[in-house]
Amino acid sequence: MRVIVVAACLFELAACKQLLGFDEVVLTDKPDGPRSDSGDPLPDGAGSLCFGTFATICLDALPTEPFVVSANDTLVQTTELCATTVAGTTVDACVIVGTSIQVDGVLRAFGTRPLVLIATESFSIGNAGVIDVSSVQTEQTQLGAGARACAPSLAATAGGGGAGGSLTTSGGAGGNGGGGNGGIPAASSAVTTLIGGCSGSPGTGAMAGAAGHGGGAVLVIASTLSITGRINASGAGAAPAVGDQDGGGGGGSGGVIILDASAIITVSGTARLIAQGGGGGGGDGGGGGAEAGQDPNPATPGVAAQGGAGSDVGAGAGGDGGVAGGGGAGENAGGKGGGGGGGSTGLIRGIAPMVTNNGVSSPGLMP
Repeated sequence: MRVIVVAACLFELAACKQLLGFDEVVLTDKPDGPRSDSGDPLPDGAGSLCFGTFATICLDALPTEPFVVSANDTLVQTTELCATTVAGTTVDACVIVGTSIQVDGVLRAFGTRPLVLIATESFSIGNAGVIDVSSVQTEQTQLGAGARACAPSLAATAGGGGAGGSLTTSGGAGGNGGGGNGGIPAASSAVTTLIGGCSGSPGTGAMAGAAGHGGGAVLVIASTLSITGRINASGAGAAPAVGDQDGGGGGGSGGVIILDASAIITVSGTARLIAQGGGGGGGDGGGGGAEAGQDPNPATPGVAAQGGAGSDVGAGAGGDGGVAGGGGAGENAGGKGGGGGGGSTGLIRGIAPMVTNNGVSSPGLMP
């Protein structure tokens, strides 16, 4: 057997063996930081400034100090926090970097770009730490980081409820109204790029319910990842109809959580990772008082966000958020609004040589 000892390598080990023509490659001085993009040549001069396997992030300089969100602090992501990226970067994101990253408080991110956290050494979320890129029903103007609008294949008509947002599975169909049909959700799609979940679609009518936004997207890249707290990338519940015979909105789908480590990911028993869909809004039958779909509860992953009740007897209720979003109920008393469909779940993925997961993830943490 031919063995070569090298100081470091910018490729995966298998690629190194093939490139150098040796049976075994021993890395004696491999950096503790994250690995570069698997198998692909790096941009000229980029070297160890490029990180990630699911997406490639190239920095103009390595971080020189840790990034810390202290206990009892709430830090909202702003443009000032975003690091500069250079050629070779494959996703338009807000990138936050540190020699290490420790989250013991709350880091909340909004906006059109997903959130990327890069630690050249270790990353950890403490017991009380939270990373939140979710959308919520009460903040219609603020989408979770990187969430997007995805039109359903068929919109609701004449009092029908809107369809739930689709991502890894299809959202729920909207309930039929007194004079029309509920919305039909778009087909599911594979997640191949770092982008958040899809919004639902609105109900129909002059005062129909607005759709819930999809959950955002977050990518964490480090040598080792330790999580005992929460990451929330859930979609929002939809608004109810407030006008006579109008339909409720469809809930937003869950978003995307990607954990990328060069050594090990440890998700402890107290950790909670959630990327579920929001509940659909209730339809109106003329009496007012329909209810909004619920946002998923980040403390209880796996418990579906409930759809909102219809305004009165005969008005359709919203569907629950779920693996496949629940369908909204159609009106059943003549001339009333249908409920919106629930949003589908998103994606949670761990990429590492070793993954230990004793926490609770919904959907489940996949390799």
